[in-house]
Amino acid sequence: MPLAIKSFWRALTRHKTFSLINVLGLAVGLASCVLIYLYAVNELTYDRFHQHSDRTYLIMKERHLPTGVQELYDTWIPVRDALLDRYPEIESAVRVVDRDEPVFVGDQGFQRTVLTTDPEFFEMFDFRLSGGRDGKSVLQDHDQVIVSQETALELFGTTTPAGEKLMYNDREYVVAGVLAPFPRNSSYNPQLIVPFGSVYDMSDPEVANLWNSSFLETWLRLPAGMDPAAFEQTLEEYIEFQFGTDGPNARGNMYFRLIALQDLHEQLAGTRTISLSLLVIAIIILIIAVVNFTNLSTASSFRRAGEIGMRKVMGAGRMRLIRQFLFESFFITLLALVLAIGMIEIVRPWMNSYFNIDLRFPLTTDWRVAGWLLAFAAGVSLLAGMYPAFVLSSFRPTQTLKGKSTRGRGASLLRNSLLGLQFVLAIALLSLTAIVWQQIHYMKNANLNLDTSSVVAIEYSLRGADDPEAAGQSLLTAKAEMEKLPGVQAVANGSGVPGDYIGANTFARPVGYEEDVPFRIMMAAAGAGYFDLYEMPFVDGGPFTAEQIDTNQPVVVLNETCARIMGVGVGDEIITGEQQTVIGILADHHFAPLTQEIRPIVYLPASPTFRFSRYLSVKLAPGDVSATLEQMRAIWSEFDASGTFNFQFVDERFRALYSAQERIITLAGIFALIGVMIASLGLFGLISYAVVLRTREIGIRKVLGAEVRHILSLVGKDYLRPVLLANLIAWPVAWWLGSLYLQEFPYRMNMNLAAFALATLFATLLAAGTMTVTAWRAASSKPSETLRHE
Repeated sequence: MPLAIKSFWRALTRHKTFSLINVLGLAVGLASCVLIYLYAVNELTYDRFHQHSDRTYLIMKERHLPTGVQELYDTWIPVRDALLDRYPEIESAVRVVDRDEPVFVGDQGFQRTVLTTDPEFFEMFDFRLSGGRDGKSVLQDHDQVIVSQETALELFGTTTPAGEKLMYNDREYVVAGVLAPFPRNSSYNPQLIVPFGSVYDMSDPEVANLWNSSFLETWLRLPAGMDPAAFEQTLEEYIEFQFGTDGPNARGNMYFRLIALQDLHEQLAGTRTISLSLLVIAIIILIIAVVNFTNLSTASSFRRAGEIGMRKVMGAGRMRLIRQFLFESFFITLLALVLAIGMIEIVRPWMNSYFNIDLRFPLTTDWRVAGWLLAFAAGVSLLAGMYPAFVLSSFRPTQTLKGKSTRGRGASLLRNSLLGLQFVLAIALLSLTAIVWQQIHYMKNANLNLDTSSVVAIEYSLRGADDPEAAGQSLLTAKAEMEKLPGVQAVANGSGVPGDYIGANTFARPVGYEEDVPFRIMMAAAGAGYFDLYEMPFVDGGPFTAEQIDTNQPVVVLNETCARIMGVGVGDEIITGEQQTVIGILADHHFAPLTQEIRPIVYLPASPTFRFSRYLSVKLAPGDVSATLEQMRAIWSEFDASGTFNFQFVDERFRALYSAQERIITLAGIFALIGVMIASLGLFGLISYAVVLRTREIGIRKVLGAEVRHILSLVGKDYLRPVLLANLIAWPVAWWLGSLYLQEFPYRMNMNLAAFALATLFATLLAAGTMTVTAWRAASSKPSETLRHE
């Protein structure tokens, strides 16, 4: 072993540049692979820290409508108790309302994520309280609240706020518990948890039997071994029992589906495809790094052919040489592994901050991680050391001492093939990254059929006001005062803004519609001037007038999709709880990101104090925007004494819908570039090796009059050819994979050659530059220096 270590160190230090390239390429590739793996696992293990995540289910409503199948996650208050009564085999059930709501500490207001739930929440989910308190007992007292550590620090300046008080929903709560830290890959990230009974009075029969309004989530835990699909069929009987066989909620028109907690994140965010794609990228980068390492190790082994011959002359047996080469390869791989671990620990905090996640690298806490890394090192070292160990050790001393084994068409073909494989993978990866960037750019800059530029959205709520009527009047005054500002062009209220749809779903049918199942339509609210402010064009009719809103006239505005599927036009009447007249048909517009198809929407007329109104949209005039915002803030403080002025620019908010995809593709792009860089490092090493082998030949050619360009062509042509061939192979592969990716989008760009051209240009220029710089050094050397020992 000491002799092997000494031999390893001599081989490592004799050719420092070559060794650095070899070790650095493998280390960067391995670190990239591990970081991608950690990110993908974080996404694929969402909510799995809950002990019973595999048998904890969210009830989803699947409605079969004339417009197709609609999936909804809202249920009714009574459904929890009704299911527990009818099916005693259910271990536990809880209701959850998860909303961003205003809370108050003294006169200061804060917008926080508030979870309203039953005490059994802490039996269903593995959230814990610091200090060992029982969360279930805390929620049994309707005057107590639980806060997260971060919220406690922000609201009260301490992480131990027991006994502190806050106001929520016009009720005073005492802080009785603090959430212990929990993993960030959680679907629920509550900042405050309040008892369900403190918000919804279950002693009131109208509340306890509220079957005409669904707005909360219902969770069930089934016994171990129970088939959820079989239980879903059982729930069909319950639907018939509860809703009968006629109507939109009847059996055959509505089904209850169960979504396992561990699958919820994938259901809502579709991250499995992204995560698996990132894992494919990780595998590609690892292949590039390992191929590069193997290629360079194979090439460098020929430098030692003379050493091998000498050792065999001195009596070294073949098995001893095989062990020596395998040990050397393992030590180099181990050095790269140590360097990779250092890179991981440097980059990991940045990734945690950039993605707002909590990636952990349990090298010292999980022996399996260390075991897998050592197994990887052993596998790579065996692969890279196999050629010199088994092939060169078999050469005859007479051949190796004469240098005859240092050339070989088969070995050269192998190295060039491996080099080409690296660039095929790298160019395909770069092309796919460029295609994804183009699609995101297309969605961010597509025509939405509305204008969000220079529009500020102010979020508000009249819920919980001590005097709702006075608060409403104050809001109207604030709106009127803002309209007078010289920096404001228009102000309008609505239930949502582009990029943040806040409304509800309603059953709707045209007058005279005879089918049993009505249409299920998105319902939104819009005030006077709302459609004009966003420059939303009408294909027929027009917007609501102030008189129609003030007098609560039964009129509605539909988008084109809604009018088409319902078969109505301006002047026709529909029923959404009451009979209403259609006064306008809006051109279809993108209220949600372009990852979603345009859905049918019915707009109701709404004053700013209407219960569905949640935003004031303010169109700013050109000029000093900062000064206008300060004036608006001062006016708003008259309406909201807490000083809470929550506003966002709508165009920025809409673009932010793609921020998660942008961050992921940025990550993919960085690692795609790393793949190309590793391949180029390999190219640099191979050309350096070729130059060393042909040093004497280059010197003789220069003595005979060869120019620098001739030397460049001599050294580089054999290596540029596989790079150019790699482009021809990578293009169709990337085109096929890009086409599969774009099929996932209802609105997508037309794929063009720009992505492939850019990837090819970058990879080829990098390869050519690497080749030129390396070969130029050899071509510029003095023949007297290269031939002085001849």
